[in-house]
Order: sequence, then C-alpha cells, then structure tokens
Amino acid sequence: MENTCNSMYVYDPKDQYTLPDFYKKYGDQLPLLVIVTEGFSGRTAYDELSTNQVILLHRVVHQIRAIGRLANQANRKHEEFVSIPVCSSHMFSVVKNFRNESYPETLELILSRNKLPVQVRLVTGDDEFTMRTLRRYNMLILNKYTETYLKGNCLQDDILLPLPLLLALSPNISIAIVTGYREGSKENFKRKIESLNAFVNTNVGLKANEGCKEITLFDKQYSTTGTGNCVPIHLLPNLDEVIYHEIETDPYWIPPKPCKRRLKPPLPARRPEGWPDLDRSQNESEKQLSESKTMGNDAESGQSSSACSIQSYVSDMSVNDIQHLLEAFNLSKYQQDFKKHLIDGAMLEGLGEDILRDDFKFKQVEVVRLMKFIREGHIPKQRN
Repeated sequence: MENTCNSMYVYDPKDQYTLPDFYKKYGDQLPLLVIVTEGFSGRTAYDELSTNQVILLHRVVHQIRAIGRLANQANRKHEEFVSIPVCSSHMFSVVKNFRNESYPETLELILSRNKLPVQVRLVTGDDEFTMRTLRRYNMLILNKYTETYLKGNCLQDDILLPLPLLLALSPNISIAIVTGYREGSKENFKRKIESLNAFVNTNVGLKANEGCKEITLFDKQYSTTGTGNCVPIHLLPNLDEVIYHEIETDPYWIPPKPCKRRLKPPLPARRPEGWPDLDRSQNESEKQLSESKTMGNDAESGQSSSACSIQSYVSDMSVNDIQHLLEAFNLSKYQQDFKKHLIDGAMLEGLGEDILRDDFKFKQVEVVRLMKFIREGHIPKQRN
C-alpha cells in the first residue's frame, strides 16, 4: 500500500525508518530518493528537517571526532561533555598543571603526540555562547570516535537543488523511500532518478572528513551530541563508580595546629660610645652578618620560615584530611564537591580565592576562614 504525500511523490508507509535504522538497512544501497515522514527542529543544521522534504541521498560520509569531559564540574547538576572535530582549525593547549601549558596546536596534532586521556584548553574560537563557556574550563579528552552522516541534495518542485546537505543519523528524524510519482509512469520516474544520479556524480564532490564543524556541548541526558548523532554512551566514563568512595568522617577530629611563628632574636644591647669592641672575634662578626642578611631577605620576600612550614604542612594533607578539615571548619556542605575533584592539600593551596567563590560558591567569610588556616594555620577559637 502506498501513501501520497502533499507533493507529487508516493511512498510505502510500512517502509519508514529513523535515520539510524535507515542507515543500517539501506546505507550500502545509495543513491535513493527519500521523503521525510517525521521532521525535527533540532539544535543544529545537521538534525533539523521539515516533514515532506524530498531528498536524494547519494553518499555516506564519516567524521572523526574526539569526546571529552569538562575538567571542572563543581556545583553542576549534570556532568557535561564536549564533541570536537579532530580535523579543524581550532587551537588548543595541553594543560600539564595550572602553571604549565603547551603552545597552541590543532587537536589533530595534539592527539598524534599524546596518549589519551589528555587535558587541553581551548585558546581560539569566536564569541558564540558555547565557545565562551568552553574557554573557561579545561577539557579532558577521553576517546576518539567516528560519526556518520548521509550526504544528499534536496528537491523542490522536482528540481534538484545544487547545494548539498549533510544529515546526521538523528533518531528524531524518520524517512521513507519514494517509490514513484503520484501522476506519472514508472518509466518517467526511473529516467528522473537516472538523470539525478548523473548530475550528482558530475557536480557534487566527496570531501574527506565531512561533518559538523562545530564544537558541541552536551550531557548524558541529551539524545544527541549536538551534531545530530546519538550520544556514544559506551565512551562516557562513570567516574563516581570507578574512583570515588564514601569517606567516613570523625565529628570530633580537629586538624593539628601548625607550629607557631618563630620570633626573631632580640638585638644586642648597644655599647656605650667609645667602648672598645675587643671581645668579638672576626668569625662571630661574619656569622652575625650572614644571619642578618638572611633575615633581611626573608623580610623582603614577605615570607617567613614559619609560613613555609605551614604551607608544607597543608600541601602534605590527603583528600581524606581535607574532608576532615571541612567538617571541623563547619564547611561540610562542600565535602562532596571537594571529594569529587580529589582536592588534597596541594590542590587546595592552588585553588585561590576566586576559584573558591566562583566555582565552589564559597561565601566570602568562608573563604577567609579557610585561607587563614592555609596561610597562617589559624583555627577558629570556640568556647567550651
């Protein structure tokens, strides 16, 4: 049984498929003239089609993309991921630590020189919202994968439009094969298909790595990666089950107080004028001169040996110690975020006040409370 669309074509309503299912069954039988039986207004041009649009699908093309995870997920309801075309003009820097980044390179070159996973930062891009968002965070590139597209040309009033289009295998779009004209012989329809194929073979070229040129942002709840293709769930990590474990906290634990600052030795009493300095040897003079230079250098640098010992103490704290520290300082509401990002003492020293406020949503007084301990070893005094 054939169904008539609102144009000049007919199709079999039993032969309707979503684009992924159509590709599995007919991907090796192209070219085929199809009609969109269920359109979808998608997030990009690759998954957006109107119902009753007639398309001559003539090729299958593939694009290699990289899938990554935003490195900073603090205070986010869902984990967010990115899909990036490997062959593109976007420039990235490899992030080794917060003070060490490589020179900007293309992602294709970075992946050829580094083993996955590798952490990168986007350094180029326009001022579009998604690009502005991605430039704020590091991205952990996890895997490379291939997305498939159907290449075709639309027909309007039985005339083939010269501009080709790419269709991602969107599960939200359904199509059916056109079987003939509503009014016309099968011979005329067959000759029309042959002329269309001849035009495509002559005028429409096949480029390498065709696909979505955009960097897209998505999470596990989305049906597509933002390119129109389905989210490759098997490539996404389930980090909560693999890495993180519940940490039992001791409600009575108080972090040990770092050693107090050492006081500078008092200056020697001034000798009366004219009193001979005969009892001081030359070696003692040189020793005191050396000590005074050392103390002067410490004062100029703004750091003391006590401050260094405090920082050394904090940097040696483990993730478990930091969890106890937050509990003791009445900051337990941030324990889950700190645990999720493996914040230990060394990481805590490098966060900075802006990151605590903007990414972890600390209040200003909470930032001061935590920073006083990191820098000076201060523990709030409480009455018994």
